[in-house]
Amino acid sequence: SSCAMLPANLDGLLATARDPSEAGAWLPVSCPASSFSQSASGSDSIHIPTGKVPTPYVRPPSIQVQVMTPCCRKPVAGVLVHVDGHRAGVTDSGGFLLLALPPGKHEVSAPGVARQAESVEVKQGWSKGPEEVKLETSGEVLA
Repeated sequence: SSCAMLPANLDGLLATARDPSEAGAWLPVSCPASSFSQSASGSDSIHIPTGKVPTPYVRPPSIQVQVMTPCCRKPVAGVLVHVDGHRAGVTDSGGFLLLALPPGKHEVSAPGVARQAESVEVKQGWSKGPEEVKLETSGEVLA
């Protein structure tokens, strides 16, 4: 297996040191707290001069979450998925979300949408592919 590292200029991009409140995908970046600043409007941004932070290693996906209806197994897009009680991402048009989680046990849920949470254990080291986690909707969110 090979991996490619691409340089990225993060200077001036919107950032948050808290759990993101809007839907979408997020890229975690490890940097010192002094890299964050707040504008007069209250939004956070990150200030890292090019070449000052080593390129982070982005781990490959360790789980693949699929959200589907219980009756006909149709994929459900746009579902906010939580891991260990924190927002992790939103399912795509096929009802899937790929996540790179650290080794250990995790609880995957879709509060208000899925019938129940699922537990998954991510093992240390290389695997052949992401672990599959299937969540079924309660049926009440679909008209």
